[in-house]
Amino acid sequence: MGRLKAFAHVCKVGFLALGFALVARPAAAQYIGNVGQASTVSAFTISGGTTEQLVNPCSASITSNCIKMIGQASHLVQVNYDSNTQCTVLLEGSPDGTNWATLGAATWFAISLARFSEQTIVANGYYQLIRLKANPNGGDNCGAITGNYAGFQTPLPLSPIATQFTSHTVASAVNIAGSTNSTPYLLAGFSCYNPNSSVAWLEFFDGYAGIVIGTTHFFYEQAIPAMSTFSYAGPNVLGLFGFSAAAVTAQGGATPVSTALSCNFQLNYSGPFTPITPLLP
Repeated sequence: MGRLKAFAHVCKVGFLALGFALVARPAAAQYIGNVGQASTVSAFTISGGTTEQLVNPCSASITSNCIKMIGQASHLVQVNYDSNTQCTVLLEGSPDGTNWATLGAATWFAISLARFSEQTIVANGYYQLIRLKANPNGGDNCGAITGNYAGFQTPLPLSPIATQFTSHTVASAVNIAGSTNSTPYLLAGFSCYNPNSSVAWLEFFDGYAGIVIGTTHFFYEQAIPAMSTFSYAGPNVLGLFGFSAAAVTAQGGATPVSTALSCNFQLNYSGPFTPITPLLP
């Protein structure tokens, strides 16, 4: 009996000691290293002129005036214009270096957006390659451009902004923004008043020049009753080549109304254009 009591006492002391050791020993969390938001910044310059110019992704053979790639999923471009002539800069992404989609744009319109000599493009979306294209198709006479590209690995908040364009001469086809080159855009909304004593048919064309009413295909047509206003508040409509509007006396007709419509258009020339991305050469 005495030996059993002694053995029990030893076991009790051992368990207490083990318990004390388990309680007293601190727990160690798994260390996974330092975690942070990776980003890249690339300064660029564009000399201007009448030809298309590219700021390509950086590579072994292109090490300056290029876009650094770190697998970024969001993009911010600051563009500074140095002249009073129209110029467009496109932000483009590609999975293969051959097929490029326009994610966003910055367009300097000399006649109507002269106050926006500094613009910012913001877009989200992962692409293997990112580049900038100035003066697409060589349709403008761009001045010198400087700017910075910043890429991030997490999405950025987006604030699409439409610019107001007013025209009181919508009868024969009118280039609403005054663009002189193919430029992608989003039609966010519009409002038109018909002062005529009969119905007017409002028509929209995806083009900046060469519109012939009754012949050129329109992408939108709306009847506006006499002495009435028609308004459209979205959703956005995507265009690729510039925006023109006309008003005719009959559906699909070729005769402009006798008194022009007075319209206000909300056009977004900056994007972002995702998830519908215009594929441009």
